Amino acid sequence: MKKKYAWTLAEMVIAITVLIVLAGIASTVMKASVQKAKFFVYATFRNIEQANVYLMEKNDDELEQPNKNGKDWYCSNLADIFSLKGDANCKAPASGNDTTTVNMTLANGVALYGLANPWRVAYDNADFKIKDILMDINGSKGPNKIWIDRFHFRVFTGDIYTGLVRFVNCADDSMYDEDGVKHPIKTKHLFCASGDNTNYTLDDTIITYDILKPVNGGKEDESEDGDEVAKAKTVAANLSTMAADCLTYGGMGIYKRAQCASAGFKLHYECITEDTCEGCGAGRVCPDKPSADGTTKTAINEATCLADVEKNNPDNLPCTAIMHKPAAGISSILGDVMGEIDM
Repeated sequence: MKKKYAWTLAEMVIAITVLIVLAGIASTVMKASVQKAKFFVYATFRNIEQANVYLMEKNDDELEQPNKNGKDWYCSNLADIFSLKGDANCKAPASGNDTTTVNMTLANGVALYGLANPWRVAYDNADFKIKDILMDINGSKGPNKIWIDRFHFRVFTGDIYTGLVRFVNCADDSMYDEDGVKHPIKTKHLFCASGDNTNYTLDDTIITYDILKPVNGGKEDESEDGDEVAKAKTVAANLSTMAADCLTYGGMGIYKRAQCASAGFKLHYECITEDTCEGCGAGRVCPDKPSADGTTKTAINEATCLADVEKNNPDNLPCTAIMHKPAAGISSILGDVMGEIDM
């Protein structure tokens, strides 16, 4: 008869302890990896947005210019602004789009794809164009997986969108016009993988936004470095791209009334202005007004919204959504090597 072996209580305790330690290590590594991604993506987004502002000031608020010597103008100008590892490759594709060539590697090791592709009209009769970009935060080191070390986004030029940098909805890559009509993007984002049905505009693990509201009538005060800056308070923080846009602009930003309403996002009460109140209840969701003690909220109509603007925001100052800068932990260490351009 074969002898049966069983674990002793002590062996069980040791085994469980080892598993707990390993799980803790894995959790710590995962948190560090996400925090690292947050800072790299934030720094890249911010630097591209800053560069866009600089280029817009030079070129009548446009980012699209004729190519020179076979090189994409936008890509070449970004290469002139950023510190790079090696030379940029901004050669425009002979036809179609190139999704495999690294156009430039930033000094921090972030590789960018898609910058030399032509600007394309988002949908028929759209008055703006788009360029699809892929960011790989560690170059070719791997694992080369979306939302781990690779992040796809879109840059806009034309109309009110010029200079915007935004994540995409791979499940439903479309936009709404001012009349609330939905327009599928002619060609789905070039770096949305086949079968990827994720709405990255609702993700709040990598890039988040804060909503700021001017205070003291938006008057500017002198900062420590002598610049004039407007005082503002944070009314909401760590919001996804779409949530922040809808709560801040009430369907008048990059996401329109129908999109915000379908996603259940209402204009933030502290962001009410004459423009954002107008028409709410008729295709646009009106904000909820909090009670004096903040314990309850009540839906209001357009008339109440406008009356509250006159009472609480007589200067009619709008809120602004800005990217939330990662802080503490690994991001503070990376800050020394990442850097941010300052135009």
